[in-house]
Amino acid sequence: MNTQGKGLTTSEKVMLILEGLAKKTPITKLCQEAQITPKQYYNLHKRAMIALEEAMQDARPGRPQKDRARDLTQAQQTIQSLKQENRNKDKEAGTLKRTLLKLNQEVAMAKRLIQYRIDDGRLPADVLKKMPPG
Repeated sequence: MNTQGKGLTTSEKVMLILEGLAKKTPITKLCQEAQITPKQYYNLHKRAMIALEEAMQDARPGRPQKDRARDLTQAQQTIQSLKQENRNKDKEAGTLKRTLLKLNQEVAMAKRLIQYRIDDGRLPADVLKKMPPG
């Protein structure tokens, strides 16, 4: 008798398990025809079910591994692109903040200038220093 069905080819083992799953022929008769024990059959059955479960967990049906690798590469490139875009936006935001600060300072100076002209027509020295010529 064979040990673990070692005398059977892989295709024969698959067919044996499929025939057993179809339940058209009793397992004992399948084992006799394949010259293995029922214990050997159930060991093959268990291994086949484990392999089938693992195969179904790892990949989507019909998608070759190359597609998954390509998708991963594209995702990594997209992430890098988004990170670069984020860095650029941060730089732009910094520039806008500095511009806004400068504009706020100019508005404050203009308000002081208007207030002093309204009050008595004289400007304090610090306002005169900050004013652009002209």
